[in-house]
Amino acid sequence: MNDYFKLVTEEFKSKSKQLNQFIKHGPSLGTANEVILRNFLKGYLPKWVSVGQGFIAESDGTVSNQTDIIIYNSTYYAPLYQVEDLVVVPAESVLLTVEVKTKIDKEEIHNAIAKMISTKKINKKIETLLFIYNPPKKIETIKDYLVSYDFSNTPIEYIPDAFYGIEQFKIFKGKLIDEELKKQKKYKVGYLGHMNKSDIDFVIEQFYFDIYSKVEMLINNDIKSGIDNVWYISEGEPGVAKFQPHGRVRYSKPAAYEFQIISPVSDGILDTSIESDETE
Repeated sequence: MNDYFKLVTEEFKSKSKQLNQFIKHGPSLGTANEVILRNFLKGYLPKWVSVGQGFIAESDGTVSNQTDIIIYNSTYYAPLYQVEDLVVVPAESVLLTVEVKTKIDKEEIHNAIAKMISTKKINKKIETLLFIYNPPKKIETIKDYLVSYDFSNTPIEYIPDAFYGIEQFKIFKGKLIDEELKKQKKYKVGYLGHMNKSDIDFVIEQFYFDIYSKVEMLINNDIKSGIDNVWYISEGEPGVAKFQPHGRVRYSKPAAYEFQIISPVSDGILDTSIESDETE
């Protein structure tokens, strides 16, 4: 079988078309579109990750805006809070986020970009994607929307990663290098577009393929390196290991303890031979 991703995305396409036959109310359609896409990813991504909606939290109290789709490592991290699909998850657990739009105009895409940038400010490793059900028919329109956004004060690592418009385009972040930049050993970051007029379904397939590939990379890295979800050991001063809280421990202050002797229960002999040998 060499068309697995195409076959799988047929289910998503079918449900999306059915929905549009029955629901015409804008806000309801938007909510339903989110649910369909979220459930599709839930059903066809490895169970190493979970798919929810909600918020991303940092231990310093920073919390993201509500996010339509959050794909997070649920094998090593539990949500900090969960009610069905609604979750609050630790920032280091999040692999990707997806903002979902039924339609989009310049103002909406600018708001989505700002939201995606704010997510990356919480954790720049998170990939931020925008999925559009009914995008503009011309790639030039989206190009104009992106060009008109002011990225001048946005560090490269915070720039959103990709935009997917059903039956139209995939636009993704990439390095742009010309001969002059090459001489200067520099590069610019911008957006590149993928289109395939002979296969209008390629965007959905590419969207699913991109996310699936990212999840498989996570699994491979986790299996290879493992993780300590309680304490993370990093280098402090030369030759000194520095222990830092990791996982849920980062979201709690250590309790202060006092020790007192309750009752001695047995006698023992203190072995001082090692100390004696060292002092001789």
